[in-house]
Formats: sequence, C-alpha cells, structure tokens
Amino acid sequence: MDDMQLVILSIVAETPRYGHEVQQVIERRQLRQWMTVGHASVFYVLNQLEKENLVRSEFPYEDLRSARKSYAITTSGLAVLKTSLADTITRSRAGIGAFDVAMLTAFSIAPAMIHDALHERQLNLKRQIAQTKQAMETNPPPDDQLDMRYMLYQRTLGLLEQDLAWLESAMARWEIYYRSAAARTQVNPAVRPELENTGDTTDNAVPPERLQKFRRPPEDE
Repeated sequence: MDDMQLVILSIVAETPRYGHEVQQVIERRQLRQWMTVGHASVFYVLNQLEKENLVRSEFPYEDLRSARKSYAITTSGLAVLKTSLADTITRSRAGIGAFDVAMLTAFSIAPAMIHDALHERQLNLKRQIAQTKQAMETNPPPDDQLDMRYMLYQRTLGLLEQDLAWLESAMARWEIYYRSAAARTQVNPAVRPELENTGDTTDNAVPPERLQKFRRPPEDE
C-alpha cells in the first residue's frame, strides 16, 4: 500500500466521508507537505480502494441524480490499514517519507500496537548499526587511497545512529504520555492492546485534530 492509499484509508477509517471531505481533511492537516496528492487522485484512489473491498460507498439520498457517494472503511480495510501502518512504522527507511506519513496517520490503530511497531523498529535499527559496523571492520579503507565505499558506510552509520537516537527519545515521551493518559482514564493500553480509536474520545487515542499542527521541516534544516 502506497502513502496516498494509506492516508486516504486512514481518513475514511475515522468516520464515513464524502470524497470532497477527504480533500478537506488532507488540506486541513497539511498532508501535501509530506506527500504528493492531486485533487483528482483522491477520487481515483477511493475507487481503487472500493474495488479492492477496502472501502464501501453508498448514496445517502433517495435522489441519486444529486447524491454524492459516502465512503466508509470495511472490516478487511481496517485489518489492512492496521497491518500496513504497523509494518511501515517498523520497517521503512529513515528520512522524510513513508515512516512520517505512517506516524501522521497512526491514530487509526491502537496505541499499544504503535508502541510494539516502534520497539521493533528500534531493534531493527540496532541490528543494522551492528551489521554496518561489522562491514566497516571487515573492509577497512586503504591507507593511501580514498575509499568511497567506506565513506558511504560512515554516512549510513551516522544516519542510522541519528535515527535511533531520535526514536529512543520519541519512545520515552510516548511512554510518559500514555502512562499519564492511562492513569486519567483508568485504562492501561499495555494491558488492553485491543483498545483502538474507533470514534471514542479517551486519552488513549491520538485525536486527529492534533495532527493539524504538524508541519514538514524546511528542506534546508
């Protein structure tokens, strides 16, 4: 599932929406700063998701001539969304891209599931760092030559270590927030992994409105 399908499916998962309402949510949350979304493409993706039985559409009015389709997520669509979000958070490469889009739409799945995906990503990063260091030790650069491969190993290692440092900081804040939220609601998401954001307003779900303030960092930073 690509970024655009992931975003649109997560928006429809919140509540049934018309196509133009999906457009409005994309604009309000400024998601075009993180990905390319054409206005006509939204309806194309909705139709594709419907063909794959991930969303269903209906005409809420009896007069079909003036009616507009309303889209809602299906049971299979919700299962695919959860799996795709967790897999993207766990395995996507560092840098602005799929990981960022997945995190921006992660309120569609249970907090405990996001936590597990982040933890698995942490383990993956540590494995990649160990493998890169081993490759550098196995292939040391010649003393009298510029070894571009070794320089790229250094670059890869730096990016991986930077991403790991950010992730561990973010996970620490995540743990603090959800421990506090669980205490306020008397619900512990670590004990209740089935808890999901299905329209409830508990503190265990990340409100979509909070995402409206997210902005993509400037390119020169």
